Amino acid sequence: MMHISFLRKNLLFFGMGLLLGSCSAWEQEPQAPPNIILFSIEGLHFDRLSCGEAFEVPGGFQELCLNGVRFTHFYSPSTTSQTTMASLLTGSSPSVHRALDNGASAVEEIVQTLPEKAVAAGYSTGFISGGPPILCKSGLQQGFELCDDEFLTSDKIYRPVIDNIEKAQHWIQEQTSPFFINIYAPDTQFYNQTTMTQEGKERARGLDSQIDAIDESLGLFFKWLKKKKYWDNTIVMVMGLNGESLALRSVTWRENVFSENVHVPLLIHFPVQFKEGAKSIDNLLTHAEVGRFLASVIEARAVIDHFEHLIDEWLNRLPKFVEIRADWPTWWFGYAPVISFRTEDYLVFPKRNLEIFHTVVDKTEVTPLTEGQVKAEDLVWLQTRFDQSYDVSASEVSELYSFLREINKLRPETPKSMLQRLRSKVAGKMIVTIDTDIAVEQNQWQLLKDNPSAIVAYVAQRNLDVVKKPNLHSACERLFYGRKRLQLLRNCNDSLFLALLAWEKRRNDSDALYWEKRFIRKYRFYRQYKHLAYKNLFIDLNWHVDTSRLVGPSLTDLYLRLPDKVKLRQTIQDYKIPDGLDFLYE
Repeated sequence: MMHISFLRKNLLFFGMGLLLGSCSAWEQEPQAPPNIILFSIEGLHFDRLSCGEAFEVPGGFQELCLNGVRFTHFYSPSTTSQTTMASLLTGSSPSVHRALDNGASAVEEIVQTLPEKAVAAGYSTGFISGGPPILCKSGLQQGFELCDDEFLTSDKIYRPVIDNIEKAQHWIQEQTSPFFINIYAPDTQFYNQTTMTQEGKERARGLDSQIDAIDESLGLFFKWLKKKKYWDNTIVMVMGLNGESLALRSVTWRENVFSENVHVPLLIHFPVQFKEGAKSIDNLLTHAEVGRFLASVIEARAVIDHFEHLIDEWLNRLPKFVEIRADWPTWWFGYAPVISFRTEDYLVFPKRNLEIFHTVVDKTEVTPLTEGQVKAEDLVWLQTRFDQSYDVSASEVSELYSFLREINKLRPETPKSMLQRLRSKVAGKMIVTIDTDIAVEQNQWQLLKDNPSAIVAYVAQRNLDVVKKPNLHSACERLFYGRKRLQLLRNCNDSLFLALLAWEKRRNDSDALYWEKRFIRKYRFYRQYKHLAYKNLFIDLNWHVDTSRLVGPSLTDLYLRLPDKVKLRQTIQDYKIPDGLDFLYE
């Protein structure tokens, strides 16, 4: 472990770095606080960034390995990216901020975020995301003066790292005060996409190529920061958000709190000159502890006289154990979350019968210790956690979960070929649901006229002009025919469908454009979200969306397919609403 006094000695160069550094875009005061750049990378496991190996091409990782500080025991507090990012931006654990998944859960209102603190301290704040799940709509934009995730306006489902960095450079140069910027790179999820080198050569598709692209882009970014005189007075943090799962696990990565999925790299450039190459710190910490340190820097405005003390105090107060959890089972299936605690030596699952792994002796964490192999004094801290129920009860596997497992067996086939093979080997609601969705998208009404869903069958029969007596019971469904009675409107709880009906009713009113745009905004979001949900299901991207998007065609989609709604559909088409499931059948 690197001795803290050694770090303190090197931090004496910090003042010199700030005082002697050239002026940046504005005339920064000698005692001004440092700028802060956070760069988080999806799916980057600790072992994929080894500072002990020679880099084929000098890039950003090499720069930080040689001239920064590397943390060897840095872990994600959650297996979901949005939760981990929330811990970073609030300096708190998931059990405190409560943004427990990549869906609708959001940071508790009482929790003040780092960008909010930064704005109060006179910083400019910016957030740039290249793709899901870290989006502005997630609530993580709280406190950022700029939040840019405009990749959804293009035909891409993510924005490459080099484009995000270019956005960041433009924003940085516009600032006239110290800045705090958070940049998120989702590139590793899209390993089937082509990347290009700086020389214009195409890389082979794959995860390693995406990491190489990130490395090269970071190297160019750091050179730019130095050229523009920002580097010497900026804290730069590069970190992973999560890792990957081993095939030997009986659990999916979504439930996997073992090292390969939560042990991630953390490299920090402090505004200080190190003379002896790479520095490693072995203290245990998560993104929450990094957030707390940044909060102390921001709140103290971290002038030269204070910076050394803040780092020294931070390292001495790092925890002896951290909580790491997987709330994906709760989010998708209503199961209990997977809770674990980790020390430098142990991984502990505090179920009724403790399950403990020695992480030093058993590096792959596959052989639990027996009761007599654990020293009681090593787990004294655990007693304080037994006031909560962490037992993971066994539940029957849901149909969706079974479907996901079947899809995993077929990778890396295309979504279309996977679906064709699944139809012949997997019977169940998921296949029926997906096929119904596809048939509606393609107007295959002959296939749908006897669909198990009464509302789907009704719409199909209307299009075939062979309407039988509709067997529709819910208030929303009964709005498909007859008068739009007030009682039905009041009892329908589908906000998107109601927005469509409101626009349809007011199409000839003076405020028709307001109601039209109100619906289009909601509908565009729904179509984007549904499209991404199906992409995620079949491509196995390392993030998840609300499963309600995978329940078949919405009432809005069905209503718009009624034969007398042609004009409505034509108006909506002019807005270039995102495509739906074409990648499954074209």
